[in-house]
Amino acid sequence: SCQKYDYVFFTTGTMSYNDPFDLKGLKGYIHSPYPANQTLAEVDDDDAVAIIGTGLASLDVVRHALSHHQRKPIVMASRVKNMIMCSLRLVRCLTTIHLI
Repeated sequence: SCQKYDYVFFTTGTMSYNDPFDLKGLKGYIHSPYPANQTLAEVDDDDAVAIIGTGLASLDVVRHALSHHQRKPIVMASRVKNMIMCSLRLVRCLTTIHLI
């Protein structure tokens, strides 16, 4: 099924990001979350947030979203079936889905 999100973050690591879903240039798509205090500032409290990737950059986005945008759930998507989160306090309203 298809879900609609107000913002999508691509957080697959610190190497130059590829764009396998051809999202670059679309409104609400943030290709790189850094610097987070500037890039994530445009996300409103009522925006639905999806994060593609579960690398360390995703934790920066999750921490920011949970502290500033608490009204809607945050969804993380990954090709890795069993995602490891370094702090359970981060995931109080986090949903994870497995891609492919």
